[in-house]
Amino acid sequence: ISRAVADTGAMERSSGFSLVELMVGLGVAAILISVAVPGFENVTLDNRRDAALMQLMGAIQLARSEAVKRRETVVLCKSGDGASCASGGAIGWADGRLVFSNLDEDDPPAVDAGETVIRVYPALSDTSALVAEDLVASTEIDALAFDAAGETEARSLFTYCDGRGASEAQGVLVARTGRPRIVDSYPDGGALVCP
Repeated sequence: ISRAVADTGAMERSSGFSLVELMVGLGVAAILISVAVPGFENVTLDNRRDAALMQLMGAIQLARSEAVKRRETVVLCKSGDGASCASGGAIGWADGRLVFSNLDEDDPPAVDAGETVIRVYPALSDTSALVAEDLVASTEIDALAFDAAGETEARSLFTYCDGRGASEAQGVLVARTGRPRIVDSYPDGGALVCP
């Protein structure tokens, strides 16, 4: 009989968490989430920036190689509609870009009848900014032209900024030879500036 009573007592015990254990577990989970979420957001923003810069590098390299291959001027310009080059501040480099063969070498470049649009790049999918400047003239540029040798008239710098500001900005520096490379600062070592 004593054994039956002992077995019955064991069956009445419940397994699980007490309220205190549950609250402690939830507290630890909340702390871990609050530490992980900002780090994950930075990783996501870094990936977006890197993808945008790699796409821009690809566009620059495409324009340069097409200029050499075709033996004519090829232009990379900002474009909001994917069919024409934009000038001024209404449309930015983040709103889209296109590469085209500029047979008549007009300045500012325009896609005219008979000129081939080689590739259209869509707008960036977030609220980041992409600006380009001529480092010699210290002015913003709307287009980058490559001659038949794959060279440009001046050194240019494209700067990508997101909501984190200039501290996380990166850019693509285009040498006069037409070769692009990713940079974290101006050639003189100065910090990149966000609009």
